[in-house]
Amino acid sequence: MNVNGYDRLGQAGLELMQKSMSAAAAAAEDIASGSLNPMDVAKSAMDLGRAKVQMKLGAYLIRTQQELMESTLEVFGVGTKLDRRY
Repeated sequence: MNVNGYDRLGQAGLELMQKSMSAAAAAAEDIASGSLNPMDVAKSAMDLGRAKVQMKLGAYLIRTQQELMESTLEVFGVGTKLDRRY
């Protein structure tokens, strides 16, 4: 099993979450600038929607990495799920 692949999966999730936070901050700045142009508001809303999807995908990737690592540890007899009876 390649544990480094799991690490890259978690890193990709973290990068997506960081991008989404930057995009959400930029959209909030655009709205706070006082521009009431409907196109600007629509663009900011789309940016916020995209950021929300990226945030969820990032969280999913990080959770997946954690579950894969726990499963790998369990296979080798290490981890928190040792009380299971087969």
